[in-house]
Amino acid sequence: MDEEEDQLLPEIVSKAIKLSGIKVDRKAFLAKTFNHLKGADLAQLVDQGAESV
Repeated sequence: MDEEEDQLLPEIVSKAIKLSGIKVDRKAFLAKTFNHLKGADLAQLVDQGAESV
């Protein structure tokens, strides 16, 4: 790499780190993905994760 590229890379990485992530409504996502679960089973899934069901 030349000197200009050496200076540009840290700037790009720094800006990329500052980008906000994607926000997901976890409960809605799990309810849609595991649409066969209802009530207490869905609540358990949301609280404890997919391994618990």
